[in-house]
Amino acid sequence: MYETEAKWFLLENNATMTKENQDIITGIMGVEPIYINSNLLTAQERKRLYWTNIPDIKQPEDKGIFLRDIVQPREEKKEYECYKRMMAKEEGTLAHKKAWSQVKTLDQKSRALTTAQNISNSGATNIKYSDTEYYILTPLECERLQTLPDNYTEGVSNTQRYKAIGNGWTVDVIAHIFKYLKKAIEENIEPVKLKDHERPQQSYRRMINTEEKKTEEKTINANEVIEMQEKEKYEKKIAELERELKEKDKEISKIRGEMQTLKDRVFNILLEKACG
Repeated sequence: MYETEAKWFLLENNATMTKENQDIITGIMGVEPIYINSNLLTAQERKRLYWTNIPDIKQPEDKGIFLRDIVQPREEKKEYECYKRMMAKEEGTLAHKKAWSQVKTLDQKSRALTTAQNISNSGATNIKYSDTEYYILTPLECERLQTLPDNYTEGVSNTQRYKAIGNGWTVDVIAHIFKYLKKAIEENIEPVKLKDHERPQQSYRRMINTEEKKTEEKTINANEVIEMQEKEKYEKKIAELERELKEKDKEISKIRGEMQTLKDRVFNILLEKACG
């Protein structure tokens, strides 16, 4: 950017990055990032930060698109059915957790596309059509989630198609941003400078997850209370068992004493008879 002395620039990265890394990029680019979630323009949750000096960028309008709007008919994706593979994962394993944790229905949006959408237990989205019908996303569906033309990546293996699409930008988001570039050029508006922005006090990752963290904290606090109650219950039980054990020890000691007395009497009787 500095070598080419480009007048305009655009850089994208994941919004879940740390504040420290966000600040490093901001320091290099010279402008604060703009947060845009692709879910406004497609059926995919894709939270991203965009560093650009294009001015006055607004949030896109929500198109209300869900998975049911982009999926292919069942008959076109039989080879992508994954229910049997998901059921074969042993419960309690990481593979089982990944296969079932990201299941989405047709009325929901997929999670952010990865470069390994073709693996049912990679943590990628598995779509539920019915209780016994689950499908991985097809390459064409992934293209639609990134708002690419159908079969745009055709001509290479599916593995390479998934990788390319997962590494790419959401086209309609970029087109939305470039509308403001077109306006700036036509109206001779100067690029944004760092002084025009107020630095956020925390990362976008924290901002977008505040409510989730509050819920998680409540859950943790409730679990801590339960754990404390369980601990007290077991400690009380252990104390009761220890008391019972001490009582048993006393009884055993008493019995041992009585047995020794009896042995002594028998010995004395035998001794008297032997000496008699």
